[in-house]
Amino acid sequence: MESYIVVPINEQGVWEYENDSSKRDNLEVFVLPKSEMSFIFREGIVDTLNAKFSIFIDEYEEEVIENKWLNETAEMIEKYKASLPVFYHALTLAREKNTELGLELFSF
Repeated sequence: MESYIVVPINEQGVWEYENDSSKRDNLEVFVLPKSEMSFIFREGIVDTLNAKFSIFIDEYEEEVIENKWLNETAEMIEKYKASLPVFYHALTLAREKNTELGLELFSF
């Protein structure tokens, strides 16, 4: 099973994502490579995000990095952007669109 990062491109997209709408016209969906998935867990990025924002990012879970946390998240992972090109690109898009970052992480 693949892992995904979902970026709503506007407010309608936020609604579509948060309400699990079958209509997903306003969402950008990125496949997160297994190498990036492993990296964010191995380097403690997930643990840092969970502790900082009181969320629960974990394998087999869906979680949202809210808009208010995007800039701080970008600052945290700036030094890792070469190792996380898909994650970083999706994060940058979410910041540009002023929305949020949906994480759907799975591994087998």
